Amino acid sequence: MKIEGMTCASCAQTIEKELQKKNGVKAASVNFATEKAFVEYESGTIGVKDLEKAVKDAGYDVRSGTRKTSFKLGGMTCTSCAANVGITIGTGTDIAIEASDVTLMRGDLSSVVTAAKLSKATFRKIKQNLFWAYFYNTIAIPAAFLGFLHPIIAEAAMAMNTINVVTNANLLRFSKIKPDYMKKGQ
Repeated sequence: MKIEGMTCASCAQTIEKELQKKNGVKAASVNFATEKAFVEYESGTIGVKDLEKAVKDAGYDVRSGTRKTSFKLGGMTCTSCAANVGITIGTGTDIAIEASDVTLMRGDLSSVVTAAKLSKATFRKIKQNLFWAYFYNTIAIPAAFLGFLHPIIAEAAMAMNTINVVTNANLLRFSKIKPDYMKKGQ
């Protein structure tokens, strides 16, 4: 949260104490220099509106539209894992968009799940297409080279292989990439 109205480091400490008094707040840190408050809280116990109210009750203002939400990601075992995750909302700064791995054009976080499912489906199609291309190259080319297959037939087989790969890639359109919870509700 972006805090307005602080005049000294004592103001930051006052806001920290007020936030930490709230039930459900695990940790709170207020930086006077950047005018930002970082709060770790249990979302089921307390909400962002309650935190903003606590800051306002302490005599300070919260700049609207400055809330930032972060998520804990499981399975990461080191800092290099965390360094590889980057998601930016499309309305972010240009440098953040350039640095991120995934840029969401809308503020809908379910798009991250959609992007991950699309990535898996695409990778699966790439593997299938590589299989068919490898299958053709290991069977038809040696057969044509050794004279077991007429060159015209080998050429037709190559064209059919290309059509097969393109058709298989176009089947990606029918992949089910929506998040599971959206399928049930819509």
